[in-house]
Amino acid sequence: MEAGSPYAAVILDLTIPGGMGNKEAVKKLQEITPGVNAIVSSGYPNESYHG
Repeated sequence: MEAGSPYAAVILDLTIPGGMGNKEAVKKLQEITPGVNAIVSSGYPNESYHG
């Protein structure tokens, strides 16, 4: 970003034990880079993201 070339996408795990939640993480990323492409994934079948 400092070079004027922001990243194309960010890949996140939906569940990070003891960490910030997925919605909060994406919100923070959107504050840094509006329109960020975020790919969220999880190994847990009951987790979902609706952002």
